[in-house]
Amino acid sequence: MSELIAAAAGLGLGAWFLLRSDATDRARIGVALLLVVSVVLRLGFDHRVASTLLFAIIAIGVLMFRRYRGGG
Repeated sequence: MSELIAAAAGLGLGAWFLLRSDATDRARIGVALLLVVSVVLRLGFDHRVASTLLFAIIAIGVLMFRRYRGGG
């Protein structure tokens, strides 16, 4: 169950970062690549632990971005 929460948080915050943040294009591309790798690990190779960790890293990174950069 916790892996689904991490996946939902990572996907939701990652989508917000890509669509609504004032980040640079380089940062957006990096987050987009991490999201793609996470989804491929989960669906393509069935590596749930690695995928969950990547989703959690994305969520924490975006939350830190919002905290310190003030992205609405």
